[in-house]
Amino acid sequence: MNTFTGQYAVPKTLRAWLRPVGKTNGTFSAAKILAHDEKRAEYCKAAKTLIDGYHKRFVFVQNKTDTK
Repeated sequence: MNTFTGQYAVPKTLRAWLRPVGKTNGTFSAAKILAHDEKRAEYCKAAKTLIDGYHKRFVFVQNKTDTK
């Protein structure tokens, strides 16, 4: 049974939350990096919704013209 274990490396992901320490925390706060990232994430969601809508309409029109 030992021949089946320990033969390959097992990839592991980092599960710890990365927290800014020392001057890094002050730099993040001063530059408002996290606030900008949160706003950018909101914009990305809105853009994705808009682009998905355009894509659905495009595919619908393409399918409609292909069947004729």
